[in-house]
Amino acid sequence: MVGDAVTLSSKDVGYKALIESWGHTVTVIDDGDSQANYDTAMAAADVVYASGSALGANMLDKATNTTKGLVNEVVGKIDNFGFSSVTSSTVNTDTFSATDATHYITESFGGNPVTVFTSSLTNPVPGGTLAPDLQNVGEVSGTPSLVTLDTGATRYDSNPSPGRRAHLPFTSAETTDMTADGKIILQRTLEWAAGAGGGGGGGGGGPTGVIFEGFKDAGVSNDTILTIQKPTGTAAGDLLVAAVATDGNTAGSLASPAGWNAVHIADQGGAVTFGVWWKLAGASESSAYNFTWSGSEHAYGWLMRFTGHEPSSPINASTNASDTSATPSSPAVTTTVADTLILRLGGFDDDDITTDDPGLSGHTAINMGDSGNGPATTSGGSGFVPQPAAGGSGTASFSLTGSEQYVTVNPRHRPGTVNAVNAGSDLPNILISRQLMRYSALFISLDRTFQASFRASKRSVPPAGINSLLRVRS
Repeated sequence: MVGDAVTLSSKDVGYKALIESWGHTVTVIDDGDSQANYDTAMAAADVVYASGSALGANMLDKATNTTKGLVNEVVGKIDNFGFSSVTSSTVNTDTFSATDATHYITESFGGNPVTVFTSSLTNPVPGGTLAPDLQNVGEVSGTPSLVTLDTGATRYDSNPSPGRRAHLPFTSAETTDMTADGKIILQRTLEWAAGAGGGGGGGGGGPTGVIFEGFKDAGVSNDTILTIQKPTGTAAGDLLVAAVATDGNTAGSLASPAGWNAVHIADQGGAVTFGVWWKLAGASESSAYNFTWSGSEHAYGWLMRFTGHEPSSPINASTNASDTSATPSSPAVTTTVADTLILRLGGFDDDDITTDDPGLSGHTAINMGDSGNGPATTSGGSGFVPQPAAGGSGTASFSLTGSEQYVTVNPRHRPGTVNAVNAGSDLPNILISRQLMRYSALFISLDRTFQASFRASKRSVPPAGINSLLRVRS
């Protein structure tokens, strides 16, 4: 959305040329255009860009409820798009004093300060009551400035965000004001809004395949119920995988809430029980899930969220194993499709663990936690590794601080989706195949030329299959 789609401002002329230089197709729409024309444009697009040249008074609510990713520069829309209650806050700077090393937009900067303008500029930022799920991607002396809301995240007004939202504080910036790093942040903000990567605290797995987005965990002592919160940003169609370990033998009673699919539930020697379930998130999900069993026991569990998976039945079979070891083994898996994610899960007796470190060499750790200290406790952990090409994954091992009984599960996908052959059966390895995302064009086209240039710069590539982004300036 732009302030004048007939005679573009110098800002919009520069932005259009810059984005087209990245190999994309750009289409503009006037901020005062009709709702019908907005709807038609957004339906054909992947990203809506609200330029700082547009006016909130002209945009009204025409783009507020779009499920498409949206990048905002407009001061009067900071509240409308859910970032915060106040629209009058500003910062005057040329540099983000700190950045989020885990967020797709800024991960290449390693959390360091980033100079985005050649001189200090004043730009609007969120203020007042901030959205509870607001992700502070780039701040200025403690003030959140470049911020995002993932799909389903809670807005400042307690409503869920209908799609990905990013506020980019470049409102007063011309392209001639941007440094090379400033242009990279603009580029990656558009890609994130289109679906690349994840939010802070997640986003692993690479944008061309299945993406680990985040998790929540919980533990209890001497109870019969474990409540695990829904992962932040959960949206309809996301893959949720739950794992629960209890002390003792509860295999006959350990149960998930309604609507979950059991992968496997088993005990080892009456010392530990481990269960794994999955479900595809619906349009309206509970804020938390209760897992139950008979007889008071310690329990530890966690719930993971993934995107980019096979959309109908991502996991439909499994093998399992149980044994006693200080280095529980996770076997090799051979895949026949590209862009899978190998997820390794384990449930262990007692608390002989290193917190937050499952010991899976070469993998991204998700968690390692326990229900408490002592001999009647239980613990569990997980990690993942992307496998871009088909073939063998090699083996891996968890690491405990003492030899303990463990139960492992090896979920597999529906044949023809993952086409995976498990070469062993010790630890839980979930192979999640990618779901190709198809995008149509309205504003920016992410083509293969752009992907190649991204590889050459050694930065993460955008999701395969994105053909375009809509840049709507408002």
